[in-house]
Amino acid sequence: MRHPLILLPFIILTVSVATRFFAYGMFVDGTYYANIARNLSDGLGSWWSLQVNPSPWGFFEHPPLAIWLQSLAFDVFGDSRYVEKAYSYVCGLLQLGLLMGLSQAVPAQKRAPTFFAALLFAASPLGTWIFNCNMLENTMMLACFGAVWAQIVGMKRNSLMWFLISGVLVFLAFMSKGVLGLFPLATPVAIGLAYGQLRQMVPRSVMVLFGFGAGMLLLWSSEESWRYMVEYYYGQVYNSVSGVRELDNPHAYILLKLLSEILPILGVTLVMWLLAGRPRLWLDTGAATRLWLLIALSASLPLVVSPKNRWYFLVLSTPFYGLALAQGLRSIAYEFEAVCAKRSQRTWCVLGLLMLAVPAVAAHHYQSLRFYPKFHTDFSVMPWAKPTEEWLEVCAHPEELRRRWSLAADFSRDYKVHLSDRQDARFHLVEAGWTGSLPASCVVVHPQGEQVDYRLYDCK
Repeated sequence: MRHPLILLPFIILTVSVATRFFAYGMFVDGTYYANIARNLSDGLGSWWSLQVNPSPWGFFEHPPLAIWLQSLAFDVFGDSRYVEKAYSYVCGLLQLGLLMGLSQAVPAQKRAPTFFAALLFAASPLGTWIFNCNMLENTMMLACFGAVWAQIVGMKRNSLMWFLISGVLVFLAFMSKGVLGLFPLATPVAIGLAYGQLRQMVPRSVMVLFGFGAGMLLLWSSEESWRYMVEYYYGQVYNSVSGVRELDNPHAYILLKLLSEILPILGVTLVMWLLAGRPRLWLDTGAATRLWLLIALSASLPLVVSPKNRWYFLVLSTPFYGLALAQGLRSIAYEFEAVCAKRSQRTWCVLGLLMLAVPAVAAHHYQSLRFYPKFHTDFSVMPWAKPTEEWLEVCAHPEELRRRWSLAADFSRDYKVHLSDRQDARFHLVEAGWTGSLPASCVVVHPQGEQVDYRLYDCK
């Protein structure tokens, strides 16, 4: 395909990222991950002892690979809020490229156009959100896409080696975020069901498990690495499954969120159908469509029974639902592509989809441009001239301030400030309306003015 449609997914991704790249604010988890990666780059913590701040408690919430990779970006480019945003953007570009490769790798009599599945994912609400939030899923999805691609190549070439490589990639996906990255272990079953090759997939499944198991055995080789993974298992996996830690939404909720992700990409398909002149609809229910749908289900249905089912976990299955839709309704894409191939219509085709996608993306992000506006107003618009580049412990008043995770994350990321309840700390952060008192020696150092939400006091 030689015309601009192949660039359209990348254009939508770029516009999506541009709406937030130079703005302040990020989802709290992404801010924490960037802070931990920056700390590792600065020498605070080690590969198997990640640190949110200089306190004695380490970070064991997720396996460390994605944070390791991002720390290398900080090594190269230094400490800047743009580093984590650029890292997410590059991951997004690579994901779209891999989706295009997946759509053309699948065995089928006729495949969907190269751009179609990538376009649907780039225009989905969750796809545009994840590329802006520095989530660990950005790294994990690269390994998951690679694992599925390797299995498809292995099936076409009848090569067990590719299934072994896939197992290694599943291990890398697991090491990026955890158990969510294990769904490609079920892909051999999906291939067998879709193409009627269940018996042939048995030795191939064994090779995938062998590649994954070899990676897990490597963790046994180091006491540090295995201790980290044991902490991760009991602190995150076991406690989540057993209901000890946060319980999320009712099980049916995740299905409603999945529907809210699929409807917008159906809307994009509808617009393409209209722009193509409303051609006769034709649904492909062949093996390739079934394969993508089965993989999508393997990545999303476990969330229905899981006590922990965050809505953004669906980002793993959304691309595969897009692949299934793209293959199933490929006739629309080919008709649209034929219309756009005409020189006189080419510009209008691209502009038509952009006029749909760009305002939707911008509106989707508008409310979250400043994730914690109080911090932004008092400490970003009016930066604090921190007296040292080293970490500072700041006592928070009232005490519950330090449990406002977005506030704590922003202070850690921007100022290397650890909010605590230590009363003898030199600096104290006070929220407007607090009725307590500080020693008479304390003076306001930031911000100046009457209409502020927080005041920082120096009590030296």
